[in-house]
Amino acid sequence: QGLLPSAGAGAVVVVDDILATGGSAFACAQLLQRLGMMVVEIAVVYDYSGGASSLPGRSVLAEHGYAVFALARFCRDGDMRWWLERGRESDVLHSPHAGKAHTKH
Repeated sequence: QGLLPSAGAGAVVVVDDILATGGSAFACAQLLQRLGMMVVEIAVVYDYSGGASSLPGRSVLAEHGYAVFALARFCRDGDMRWWLERGRESDVLHSPHAGKAHTKH
């Protein structure tokens, strides 16, 4: 009781640590929708799907109409570099050890 806003009616964002196959984020979103919630977006810290990866997470969620936001994703060339999906390129620094990182972190 009291875990969902407005007694099960409202808008939510699903937050997950890693997006790989999309299974856990999809299951969570489906459960929330069955409870009457509107899933606005699925936000993840690291997106391991897409690019050089063969993991289908982002495309699976997109096929079901879910918008996905990732704080960091693998670059399409397969290197272990990160970039921010939102923000300016000037806020990103390049490290030989960690790849790209946000200057404020």
